[in-house]
Amino acid sequence: MDNRIKGRWAAQGLTAIGALGLLGAGAAGAKEPAQPRCLADLPSAIAQWQQDPRWARSHWGFLARTLDPASPQTLIQGQAQQFFVPASNAKLFSTAAALAALGPEFRSPTRAYWRPKSATQPRPAWWIVPGGDPTVTHQQLQAWADRLATLHPPTESLDVVVFDRPETPPSWEWDDLTYGYAPVVNRAMVDRNAVSLTFRPQVLDGAPSLEVQTQEPVEGLLNWFQPRGFQALPADAEPTWQLQRDRQTGLILFTGGLPMGTSAQAEVAHPQPGQQFAWLMADRLSEQFFRQGRSRPLVAPPPPPTVNWRRSPLEMSPLPVPAYDRFRNPPVVPIVNLRNPPAPLGQPTAELASANLAAVISQVNQASDNLGAEALLRWLDPDRPMERLTTVLTDLGLDPAAYRLVDGAGLSRQNLVSPEAIVQLLTIMARSPHAQIYENSLPIAGETGTLVNRFRDTPLVGQLRAKTGTLTGVAALSGYLNHPEWGPVAFSLMIDHANTPTRDLRAALDQVVLWLYGVRSCAN
Repeated sequence: MDNRIKGRWAAQGLTAIGALGLLGAGAAGAKEPAQPRCLADLPSAIAQWQQDPRWARSHWGFLARTLDPASPQTLIQGQAQQFFVPASNAKLFSTAAALAALGPEFRSPTRAYWRPKSATQPRPAWWIVPGGDPTVTHQQLQAWADRLATLHPPTESLDVVVFDRPETPPSWEWDDLTYGYAPVVNRAMVDRNAVSLTFRPQVLDGAPSLEVQTQEPVEGLLNWFQPRGFQALPADAEPTWQLQRDRQTGLILFTGGLPMGTSAQAEVAHPQPGQQFAWLMADRLSEQFFRQGRSRPLVAPPPPPTVNWRRSPLEMSPLPVPAYDRFRNPPVVPIVNLRNPPAPLGQPTAELASANLAAVISQVNQASDNLGAEALLRWLDPDRPMERLTTVLTDLGLDPAAYRLVDGAGLSRQNLVSPEAIVQLLTIMARSPHAQIYENSLPIAGETGTLVNRFRDTPLVGQLRAKTGTLTGVAALSGYLNHPEWGPVAFSLMIDHANTPTRDLRAALDQVVLWLYGVRSCAN
């Protein structure tokens, strides 16, 4: 366990018990539940809490067990062997498997191979074999392209061929695929395969207009994003806009209206991230081509594109704007090859280093990064990631009958996990050589990650590291609790089949953890 956290509960200990119970009272104005004093009283308190009308019809499962290797003690349990939808608690499995199989220093770099002109290749080319690194940014790609230009100065037209394999986990829901939290999973990742958009209503030439601006340089925005029936609303009106992905065309559609004088933001999934990756490199190499003293003038890089759509009687049509691609017939052409690169490729000409695995699992668990979780599984095995995950975890001693996962991120509702499986996994990892790295990847209550705004002003601040999980009607919280009497405790709390606002489900789980922290054995 984290030594920094360990040192805190001795100081906070029993003196902070009076702060318990605050979260339950905050949910929908319910009466504050009483803090059980003894462990023997906790099961009845939880049973009564489960009967609250807000979640009385939902399914609950929970288990908490001490990590004392000599004599582990089960503190609470209920429906612990039943299956629940884990939501992002599935990331506990994908990060554990990757860490155990590959080690914390594993890296998967992106490699570049220079291919000169030949009888079968009329133009020179850079062959790019991406490493499936979910942390790559467009700034890194542009800097790497500058480096490639120093190795082989682009003095003639050439190609950038990126070998990619895009996919979307088949059990992810269609409506999720619009947004940046459910992006395409591929090898050539950049900017988390997402695009940040800002929308502003305007009136141009007497007609409603929607201005759309990106925060990143984006190729081909007009090819996959389009407003439909946009309305510029009065300044005091409520916004009615929404995004959805058209099932026939795949276009991301903006519908509804925005009040004048306001703006809105959204992060959407880029439908062709491999093409974006290739274009970023080709665009930068084209710039370097003109820096080599070619006769053609260099055009300064423009800001990220702003596009205006003007409302016509029938449809929204983009107004004429300069293309973001500042080179007509650019000398460096981006190509995405969806096949595996031919073997053998030999030694790479250059590499773009990836983040190490320890950094990636921290990003996955702290920020609940879905793309990162899927990338980890493909580092394990690009062809059969879920089979490899099960094999690794079984070798660690985890019972494969206690869970069924179909993705690594937890977006799928087909995932099934028992609280027993999670506590077993947490116990295995707490005794592994990588225990500290795994624990440190989890958010700290009231301080970091997805727990930064939970458990504030309670004695659990700094005493709890746990992974959150949320889908509509589903909430989960699993991790490690430093208990004043029993020391490190592995626990898992899960609710599904709920018809309750997410904030209330979280409060329900948080209350149980607070009670657990506050009870004592009362042996004397």
